[in-house]
Amino acid sequence: MNPEREWIAAAPLAAMAQAAESAFPEECCGMLLGRRTARGWNIVAARAMRNASAKPGLGFEFEAREQLQAYREADAAGLEIFGHYHSHPNDRRGPSPADLQLARERCDRGLWLILAVAHGKLTEASLWQLHGEPGEFQRIIQV
Repeated sequence: MNPEREWIAAAPLAAMAQAAESAFPEECCGMLLGRRTARGWNIVAARAMRNASAKPGLGFEFEAREQLQAYREADAAGLEIFGHYHSHPNDRRGPSPADLQLARERCDRGLWLILAVAHGKLTEASLWQLHGEPGEFQRIIQV
């Protein structure tokens, strides 16, 4: 296995890329599910969610009931939710200022997988996490 991809299985990464391209010019979103290992975490599934934002071309939002259902499904499958993913249809690579503000407001230290999309095609996927106070995103890995 390529050491740069041990953090996520190929199938969920491909599913998220396809969702990001299909959602263009709007943002797609969903949850990252996995298991803890001796090396940290291993993402084994991506749970797609409906983008409930009033402006899905400019942001994403989860619907509360669907989010609760995703947590129940993860628990039933013996998986943890490590964070979420969403796309940037403007080809922005990495977190936006709005992402940073949201993460800080929610003290969200989970994983943020961001899929940059340009003209309906994935250009980059990168994984981020908020560190420090008040919190700055640090890239964990780029695909």
